[in-house]
Amino acid sequence: MKLSQFTVVIPHYPTPNHYLLFHTLSRAMIAVDKAGWDMLQNLSTTAPTDHPSWAFLSSLKAQGFLVPNGLHEGERYESVLRQNASHPGGEIQVTLLTNLQRCPLACGYCYQKGTHTGGRLEGDVSEACLSFIKGQCLKLAVERLFISYYGSEPLSNLKAILETATSLKSFCREKGMDFRFGMVTSGVLLTRRVVETLLPLGFVMAQITIDGNQQMHDASRPFQNGKGTYARVMKNLEAYAGLIATTVLCVVDDSRVDAAYELIDTLAEKGYAKRRVRVMFSPVMPTPETALLSAAPFYVDDGQWGRAEKKILVEIAKLQIYAAEKGFCDDLRPKHTWCAMQRHDGRHFTLEPSGKIYTCPTFIGRDQKYEAGHIHTGIGGIDTLLKTQYTRSEKCLSCRYLPICADCRADALHRTGDITAANSQEESYDLLVPELIKAHYRLTQRRATENAK
Repeated sequence: MKLSQFTVVIPHYPTPNHYLLFHTLSRAMIAVDKAGWDMLQNLSTTAPTDHPSWAFLSSLKAQGFLVPNGLHEGERYESVLRQNASHPGGEIQVTLLTNLQRCPLACGYCYQKGTHTGGRLEGDVSEACLSFIKGQCLKLAVERLFISYYGSEPLSNLKAILETATSLKSFCREKGMDFRFGMVTSGVLLTRRVVETLLPLGFVMAQITIDGNQQMHDASRPFQNGKGTYARVMKNLEAYAGLIATTVLCVVDDSRVDAAYELIDTLAEKGYAKRRVRVMFSPVMPTPETALLSAAPFYVDDGQWGRAEKKILVEIAKLQIYAAEKGFCDDLRPKHTWCAMQRHDGRHFTLEPSGKIYTCPTFIGRDQKYEAGHIHTGIGGIDTLLKTQYTRSEKCLSCRYLPICADCRADALHRTGDITAANSQEESYDLLVPELIKAHYRLTQRRATENAK
């Protein structure tokens, strides 16, 4: 037996005499003392079945920390992903854009500003999109369909949401499938009346954006006429919070960190943690070029930007930990991710009002070579190119972070100019994962203590 490659080791925690272990695949977490750690270090010369502490080692094996000698875990992990992708059943996840016309907001950092020139989802194209989605569901014999409504502002075409959700709900009921949907929205049009109207159709979650305190948010996310949106978004949230799961996204750069902490405190004071509200954070890229503001060029020099990125990612980790302490994040352990552009399973795609197909929303409205097909011709294009020309590098397959690293192809293109290039994030994960795991351990210990009282 050997220690799994997916083990993240945090020495001298939670005490100087302990080691905290986190398994990125099983997501198991355990603290072992120095004697236990020394035992794991000597596995290559000790037969576990003959060891007096076999029960301890057997427990670690069950949690994934111990694997057979000679096993290449990365290759097995990748193989299992591919096998699962080809099996029938499971879920189809579709990002459906209802409107690519001018957004009601004028966010200064919007990286999709140049894409707000398309049409609205309606008429024959809407029917063709529905036919394509239904066809994929039947072709893959899936059990669940989830739609994420998206666009410059999806609720500016509420009619399309009502019509498509009604049609898909009816289809799924007829075929014995589960149907649910959510949306990514600014929040300015998400009133309680809208939520109550959509609930019977399968509306379960929304992601809205609130950028810190009112001053910061209004400067960052005004209406097109310059008027602030903070009061409108907060009023709407107060009215519907609890009816659906709501994720509040806060976009952060060096100038926004303090305002982000204020947002957490404000939401906590209003009791939103108990009303199905969660908080997450995303960085603002330091330069317009790195934010993918235009279709080309994607490539930028990674020197100064890389240092700035790491700094803000550390700040975001601290914010996420603080949000968890306030009840706005249930689990700080990194989740499993897998870039949709690598799946090639027909279960993850984006449809825009023109009928174009993408496997990643980042490429909406950009260079034609990044399209993944059309509703009338099926999936192909960039999906076919990546399927034939991209494989994970040996460095990726041997990395402890493989299960939690999406190996994002848009990010690879952004960093290198090559959508098929290797794109290791190991250095950034080394900064972030240990801090998140330590914080999660503290939270679990605190909750256990509180539950015992």
